[in-house]
Amino acid sequence: LNPTLTAPLTDISGIYTVKVISMLDIDQDISNDTLTGQFFISKPFDVASWSLLQPYENKLPLKYQYPIGIGVPIEARFLNIGFNAVKDVPVGYWIYDENGNKVGEGQTIVPGTWDPSTFRDINLPTWTPTKPGRYFVKIYTNLAKDENRLNDTLPNWQKLGYPFDVNYEIELMALPAGAGAHSPQEFQFYPDGRPIRVFVNVNNSGIADATNVPATVTIKNAAGQVVYTRQTTILTVPSGGGIVRQDFPDFIPNGAGNYCLTVSVNDPQDPVTENNTTTWCFNVKARYAGLYRVGFGEHFRTIQEAWDSVKTYGVGSPVTFELVDDSYTVQPSNNDPSQPALDMRGDVVGLGMTNSITWRPVAGKSNVTINLKSPSGIGVWYGQAGTANPSGYITWD
Repeated sequence: LNPTLTAPLTDISGIYTVKVISMLDIDQDISNDTLTGQFFISKPFDVASWSLLQPYENKLPLKYQYPIGIGVPIEARFLNIGFNAVKDVPVGYWIYDENGNKVGEGQTIVPGTWDPSTFRDINLPTWTPTKPGRYFVKIYTNLAKDENRLNDTLPNWQKLGYPFDVNYEIELMALPAGAGAHSPQEFQFYPDGRPIRVFVNVNNSGIADATNVPATVTIKNAAGQVVYTRQTTILTVPSGGGIVRQDFPDFIPNGAGNYCLTVSVNDPQDPVTENNTTTWCFNVKARYAGLYRVGFGEHFRTIQEAWDSVKTYGVGSPVTFELVDDSYTVQPSNNDPSQPALDMRGDVVGLGMTNSITWRPVAGKSNVTINLKSPSGIGVWYGQAGTANPSGYITWD
């Protein structure tokens, strides 16, 4: 069959889609019932912006960004929709920032005779960005006798343009304390005389990997004196927001108070230096010294609590723990059969002949009972813990 269909009349140019549909009621296979085709309704003179070939949008699979200071290629495809040939057609582009401000433009000519129903791929003048950010490009044609201006600009007025991203080649940042795991931790309290781990994080938001990056960590005490400084070289900080954790030798504080750590990184290709350094502060708690009471309502509630505290923070002068209750029960927090009731193995910072620890009843109390309970049957365990030798000088009076 060759049915004749009457096409609708229109004077609006553009791309049209025609669908021919079979409508047999008893059709047993409807998958082949529709035939689709496209065609142009053209005017004598009509040149259209068809597609943008470059720059690329920053999305998968390319995730492409353009460096500052280097010309961004602008390549576009145009179509002569009209049914007359044209010659030397002006074409161009505009570039806008995220706020809609025009920051760049370029023009050129599609040279020679341009036959109808043919495409032209044109390399327009490059645009050189001076700042990082997201930009938008629009392309246009400007044939003087064009009879359909609606297709001259791509995308149309509803969109700012096709997006693309501009970034620094390398842009390092020493991450602040709140941006991830770090040590010493900001505002944390640490014991005096004990090693503190030191590690920091460095970020590179540029479009190229940074290699052999010098990094320095400096720690100052409350008086502003430098008490620790170490340097190293970070082999690679990956581009695209890559983060590298860098470890430094442990810091051993010598004295209580507030300390501040500063980390610095640099690269000769990094144009932004104000974020290459960051500082955060932490505290070192004073060692125990003098008289403390242990019991209900006192400085320490239990013997275990008193020992754990002095074990952690050390002693700075002779320490005396006065026992105020009539009796105490000391036992491990779990039923591990290897644990004693009270584990006094290992060293205590500062403990020695002149800085001893004495446990005794409070004045006026002559009898205090200490009940030692443990699955192992061991009461108080003195001796070496790992590689730490016992400090000695602990007296039960």
